[in-house]
Amino acid sequence: MADRTSTSRSGNAGSAVVNGLLLWGINIWPGWQVLPFLTADMARVLDLINASLIAGLIVNLVFVVIRARPLMALGNLVVMGFGLAAILRLWEVFPFDFGTSGPAGRCWCGCSWSWASWARSSAPSLR
Repeated sequence: MADRTSTSRSGNAGSAVVNGLLLWGINIWPGWQVLPFLTADMARVLDLINASLIAGLIVNLVFVVIRARPLMALGNLVVMGFGLAAILRLWEVFPFDFGTSGPAGRCWCGCSWSWASWARSSAPSLR
């Protein structure tokens, strides 16, 4: 087994920056409330999404400093666990409203098919 890892320090630093920017964009400015298809139920999911982003940010910053394979494997498992929890909560709560804003059969984006039906059918319902 090679001693090299598949990612670079700059890649981990870049991932940490992206996670930080997402945290800032979702929670501070402009905030998740500006998206017209998110409902107030998004607040029930936001804690796990934030936890996932924070875990990714911390783990990637640690990876910039420490490049040990076992630590990287453990860190990736931790981040995947938080991400899975966020996805499952997102499917459970489903804080989306793709309602119709135009003529009958048209959704908020102007297309003629139902985004809500597509989104619901693409993810198993946990209710």
